[in-house]
Amino acid sequence: MSDDVLHMFLEPAEQYLTQLGTVGPEVNTGWENAKAAIDAGAAGLGGDAIGAAFTAAFTPASEAVRLAGDRVPVSFGNLHEAGLQAFQRYQFLQSPPALRKLLGSPIG
Repeated sequence: MSDDVLHMFLEPAEQYLTQLGTVGPEVNTGWENAKAAIDAGAAGLGGDAIGAAFTAAFTPASEAVRLAGDRVPVSFGNLHEAGLQAFQRYQFLQSPPALRKLLGSPIG
C-alpha cells in the first residue's frame, strides 16, 4: 500500500450503523424472551430427589448463561454508540472547514 491512511466509505458505514441500531433492540427482546423461557422451565422442575439433583446442576449453568447473555444486548448498544461517534467524527473531519483548521491552509 502506498500510504498508511484509513478511509471510511461513508454510505456503507452509515447503512451498517443503522442496521446495528435496529438489531440491538431486537437482540434485547429476544434475550428477554429466552430468559422468560428459562425461568418457566425452571419453575416446572419437581421438588423430589430427581428434581433436586437436576436443579443442583441446572442452576449454576443457568446463572452463567444468564450473566453472559445479559452482556450481549449491552455490547450491541455500546458498539452502535461508538460506531456512530466514530462515523460522525470522521464525517466532520472530511469537511472543508475542519480540513482548513487541521492543515492551516486554504482548502476549497
